[in-house]
Amino acid sequence: MTPMIKFWCLTLMFQLFKLTCALVTIEKPHLPHNHLTDYDKIPDRCTTNNNNNKCVKPIQCPAHLHMNEISFCSMPESTVGICCTTGYNHSFEGHYKIFKRSISENSNNNQIYKAIENGKETFAETLEYFDNKSDIIGKENTDFHAQFFKPSDNKLEEAARNNKAVEEIFIETALEELRRLSVQETDLNTFGETDDKTTKTKRCILEASCTNVNRRYRRVDGRCNNPLPGRGLWGSSGFPMERLLPPAYEDSIWKPRQNSVLGGKLLSPRTISRKLLPDVDRPHPKLNLLTMQFGQFITHDVSQSASITLTNGQPIECCGNNGSTILPPNLLHFACLPISIDPNDEFYSKFNQRCMNFVRSQLVSNQDCKIGYGKQLSRATHFIDGSIIYGTTVRLLATLRTFSGGKLRVFNHLNRELLPQTNNRTQCETFARACFVAGDSRVNQIISLTAVQTLFLREHNRIAGILSSLNPHWKDETIFQETRRLIIAKLQHIAFNEYLPLIIGHKNFRVFSLNEPKGYSKSYNPDINPSITNEFSAAAFRFGHSTVDGKFFVHDKNRLDEIIEIPDVMLEPSRLLHLNFYDEIFRTLTNQPMQSVDDSITRGLSQFLFRGRNPFGFDLASLNIQRGRDHGLRPYNDYLELGGRKKINTFAEYGDEVGPLLEQVYKSPHDVDLWIGGLMERAKHGSIFGPTFSEIIADQFVRFKSGDRYYYKNGPEVNPGFFTPKQLNEIEKTSIARIICDNSDRIALFEQAPHGFVLPHEGNKPVPCDSNIIPTLDYSFWKD
Repeated sequence: MTPMIKFWCLTLMFQLFKLTCALVTIEKPHLPHNHLTDYDKIPDRCTTNNNNNKCVKPIQCPAHLHMNEISFCSMPESTVGICCTTGYNHSFEGHYKIFKRSISENSNNNQIYKAIENGKETFAETLEYFDNKSDIIGKENTDFHAQFFKPSDNKLEEAARNNKAVEEIFIETALEELRRLSVQETDLNTFGETDDKTTKTKRCILEASCTNVNRRYRRVDGRCNNPLPGRGLWGSSGFPMERLLPPAYEDSIWKPRQNSVLGGKLLSPRTISRKLLPDVDRPHPKLNLLTMQFGQFITHDVSQSASITLTNGQPIECCGNNGSTILPPNLLHFACLPISIDPNDEFYSKFNQRCMNFVRSQLVSNQDCKIGYGKQLSRATHFIDGSIIYGTTVRLLATLRTFSGGKLRVFNHLNRELLPQTNNRTQCETFARACFVAGDSRVNQIISLTAVQTLFLREHNRIAGILSSLNPHWKDETIFQETRRLIIAKLQHIAFNEYLPLIIGHKNFRVFSLNEPKGYSKSYNPDINPSITNEFSAAAFRFGHSTVDGKFFVHDKNRLDEIIEIPDVMLEPSRLLHLNFYDEIFRTLTNQPMQSVDDSITRGLSQFLFRGRNPFGFDLASLNIQRGRDHGLRPYNDYLELGGRKKINTFAEYGDEVGPLLEQVYKSPHDVDLWIGGLMERAKHGSIFGPTFSEIIADQFVRFKSGDRYYYKNGPEVNPGFFTPKQLNEIEKTSIARIICDNSDRIALFEQAPHGFVLPHEGNKPVPCDSNIIPTLDYSFWKD
């Protein structure tokens, strides 16, 4: 080869290399707009005079789907963003002039009020009819589904509040013929701006009474976090969930998505589950079961839905003859959405099961009084604030405290602190020898969760003891509140700095600006509503169900001591009474790999969920799919488009492996449920799942951080309960590994890998718990 030919070959190879690198590193959104963009000339920032114009990922600016023009901008990691002025809204002011249309334009006042009264009367008659059938359609709390979505201790109050919200749904339905709005107009929820007459019928959520917006400690119910008028309820317990996109209700009000875009019914969630989600053992190569379990712990801290009940608080039955049939229409409660089971179901047919009980989520009235669709609520606060530890009401918190030395109540067992026991046996299986209570009613769902709840109980009492010794003049209330403030800070630090980068990947962590330097944060924005989105709660953060292993491999020292099937420790935490078990379960959680996020669910969840001593239980995968439809989640394709990616129009585009599977259970690619589509995506950029779930979860954590005035890194100009720079520096040493070490029984756990969510390996070898490799905090900075 001559030198000239060699030169040109090398030049061509270099140019191809540059092109390949560009294709690999530059992420170009595929947005549904008819205009050309020169990606090589994308500006570094948004340059308009609008102070609200920010460069964000498309998912953080849902209104881009309705914009005529998009301005692109450069983001970290060679990612292309869009310039956004509408924030997190899926509609924006520019649409109001299109959709402003009052009912009064179409109907006279008599017609309006008659429709309203008809809606009220219809609901009252319907409610009375089904309440009178309580002996047939009511269930005891032993029902699997009732155990999974239990009503709270205030079940009568909850039922009354939900009935008011559902009554509004009946009124909305009665008004639809008069309003004559398009589906899109209803979806965007903008027409209520001029519906003055019908607004009077709304039972709005009252504004929070925030007389002291500068209180040092956050309220236990989450209220008054945002100090601005009209925003005191944002993120509080009982507040509605937000949405990335308008709901996919078939009537735009509350009717769940049940039909294919091509016509005909969607398949039953159970059929989809059994055909798409087999039990395949695919251990994750890096992350352990503690990652899975901490994810559930955070989920319970920020989200808790509850099923609609009868007016007397009794759970609703949608199946007849012990599950062998769906109840006839005249007995099927309006909140019923039963899951049908095929007669040839390989598992449930053995037990003559043709119906899986499913009751729709409770609703809440709109805060802003606007006419609109049904909105689900969260009984937990929407903040990462330890509500799972402390509860969401002053009354519940009082039952958990000792009111001495700032500590929480415990059950002292063999010189060990366990969670206090409860006499309310509906919280556990009837045959359980132990049943515990905490700030969250789901504490006994699975023993590994109970163990993590115990871990943070112990950490609270340990810190309370330290602060009490440092400040003997402090009263109980001060010790308790300062301890709670510090525990929440530790929980937030672990969630944002240890857990989150591992699941969404460090690249997404930086693209969404979730990484921050040491010191105070500058991210707080009072215009950001921190409330969880339906897409996060009912789909994306349920990725964790795929990571559950069906067995716990418990080791006594270096010898396998016991293999525990997870259905045997659901609602049955009695093993924690065994002297060694608390330490052993944490050794198991930190040394056993979690399952990979994929199209696989353990049979422990898909056949035996909460089975007790029965031969079968619930299918959690079916519940997830049905819950997404209940909450009005749009199909997976819509979230591809929201994230700036191209919609999938043929099953072949899913690939040779996934496409044929999906084609078995969906008529059209536009029918695929969000939770299913997200699980089918391949992991990218260091995330454990695909881009859709990565972005929905990253977006939510931005809300958790930027919408929380009491976020632990916020300084004195924002946070009334700020930490000093020296205290903050110590908090940033926090690790889950140190908390495990500091609160072990030192019976079977004496060492711990420094990176607590990562499997032990050459760079993460377990070290003695008193080793300096796992940093400890200097609490002297909390001394007055």
